[in-house]
Amino acid sequence: MRYNGIIRRTMFFLIAAALIAAGLCGALYAEEIDFKTPPMKDRPDGFAGLKWGDSADKLEDYIMFSESASGGPAQYVIPGDGREWEGFVIDEMKFSFRKNQLVMVRLSFTESVKSDEIKEYALKKYSKPSLESKRDDGVSYVWNDDDFGVILTLHPQKNPEISLMNHRLALELSI
Repeated sequence: MRYNGIIRRTMFFLIAAALIAAGLCGALYAEEIDFKTPPMKDRPDGFAGLKWGDSADKLEDYIMFSESASGGPAQYVIPGDGREWEGFVIDEMKFSFRKNQLVMVRLSFTESVKSDEIKEYALKKYSKPSLESKRDDGVSYVWNDDDFGVILTLHPQKNPEISLMNHRLALELSI
């Protein structure tokens, strides 16, 4: 059972990276080709006191969920314990590190967070998304620029999730 959870979380990381890459590739096929992606409005610089590239040492009181021997993502899963992101109550936080450097944070929200409310907030905060991906199990909105990405995922049967990612650093560390 634990093995399936590790695969599922690793797949989420890979899907998040693919969605961001798809958003960047989609811009190439627009009517006007703009090879320089404009900076995101209100770019995240990390989360909960951790900045992109910080080591996992600040999370030493928490248990590492998974780690890849090849330097792939190590994940720390931390209960929300009443913490909030922009006024929305967090159920669980997942910090992903690559080569001991913070590259992504995924926040799962409590049942009290309504999908339409967090979507409206994200649209105001980050402006129009780069990509909207509709699937049978929900919809994802992606905001990104050359360095950063934000993915809001809304599922009909699950609580909303948002991922904050420094995809340039993740790419540099995976090479």
